[in-house]
Amino acid sequence: MNFQQHELTVIEQALKQAMNQSTDYQEIYAYEELLKKCSVQNAAAKQDGFRYDYDDSFEL
Repeated sequence: MNFQQHELTVIEQALKQAMNQSTDYQEIYAYEELLKKCSVQNAAAKQDGFRYDYDDSFEL
């Protein structure tokens, strides 16, 4: 499932809030695992885009 950048941000915020409000260690662990997966996907989404290669060898 592919999420856009703003959707991943909302999911991460919801997971962090749920972790802070929970007292069940298994539940917190499950939220942490999901947060790690979202962070990996979020990092990959940030690398998407244009890349510019400049040629510095050109002389005027």
